[in-house]
Amino acid sequence: MALNLYDYTTLKQYFATLATSHVDIVGFKFGDIDVIINDLKSDFPLPLLWLQPPGASSVLDPLSDNHTGNLKTAFYIFDRATEETFALRQAKYVTLEGIAKDILSKMLQDWTAGIINTRFADVVFGPVEDIKGATCLMGCRVDISFQVPMRLIYNELKWA
Repeated sequence: MALNLYDYTTLKQYFATLATSHVDIVGFKFGDIDVIINDLKSDFPLPLLWLQPPGASSVLDPLSDNHTGNLKTAFYIFDRATEETFALRQAKYVTLEGIAKDILSKMLQDWTAGIINTRFADVVFGPVEDIKGATCLMGCRVDISFQVPMRLIYNELKWA
């Protein structure tokens, strides 16, 4: 049966599997920005795939009988920013962006193969802005929206 990535637990497990399956990714984290900042106090494995919890969903065509919506989340590929020169930092970013594109291409392959049945609504990627307290990290951020079914069915029994 195909995976539905709009289920919170399934989304986390799917990305953890992507992280452990990719030869260039050493670690996986899931959680808000505080997870990354707090973990900077210890030595977490890098390069790292970090998945943020899904944010707000939006309903598309609310007057339709078949509701759909967009579930928005983001993932990051992080590594240490130890390079001294701009050229070396840029080369490292190109490597991190390549890993992010590998993740996207694997997701598209899994969708084509029927492993996941969640459609992409939108994908945007680029360099990570500075994270306060995480100045030693650099990375590529990928914002992704999945088109998901929304169960908006009125149930009279739920109302007094």
